[in-house]
Amino acid sequence: MSYQPQFPQPGQPGQQFGGFPQKAKTNGLAIAALVCSFFCGILGIILGIVAIGQINKTNEGGKGLAIAGIVIGAVSILFTWMVFFASAATSGY
Repeated sequence: MSYQPQFPQPGQPGQQFGGFPQKAKTNGLAIAALVCSFFCGILGIILGIVAIGQINKTNEGGKGLAIAGIVIGAVSILFTWMVFFASAATSGY
């Protein structure tokens, strides 16, 4: 009969040692997409789309930030167009 250890030995696959697990790095373009979407909607949308592509390839964090950048950028563009058309309609042109 062979001896079976009760606890996994260091170096076995699937075993982590050394404290807390590492947090996923947040994609920089996702952060930029969110920030830029408040000032320039189209830039926020473009950066958000590029960030999602990078996140899917590299498994980085920040997908929610990229999606928020796209949504806020689209809403800001729609709001700008609504204000433009409302002011044009009331001015008589």
